[in-house]
Amino acid sequence: MQAAASLQGEVIDHHAMHDGTAFDHNRSVMRVYPHDGVIAYDEPKPAVRDVVRSGTVLFRGLTFTEGGRIEGTAFAFKKGCPPAPYPVTGGYSRDNATITLRGAGPIRKGCDVVGYSEKSPHAVLRFKSMISAGDYGDI
Repeated sequence: MQAAASLQGEVIDHHAMHDGTAFDHNRSVMRVYPHDGVIAYDEPKPAVRDVVRSGTVLFRGLTFTEGGRIEGTAFAFKKGCPPAPYPVTGGYSRDNATITLRGAGPIRKGCDVVGYSEKSPHAVLRFKSMISAGDYGDI
């Protein structure tokens, strides 16, 4: 797997990863790679394209499976600032159509992280499957 670090954070090559599944996250298309423990932007929505690009890693953690606990590091992005990492945990919904990750998200003053809060807009990350139920195959 090739990855590059930048002000945008870690950027992966989608072609070098195991098959990813498309999920929606706040109107951005994400790719979830359970075997690699990665969730990355595939098609960022227009409002964030000046901050992240296709391949930017939003979450990196341990390998995860349906029904299992997901844990790792999420990244909060702000234009002109380095990504702010923070720990999150969560898992799939009962129907495996949604992944929810929770953790105290960063609070910034300028680019500096000055604290973490459960009330941060980054404290709950929700990813909704873009494929129909029953079409999951082996995750």
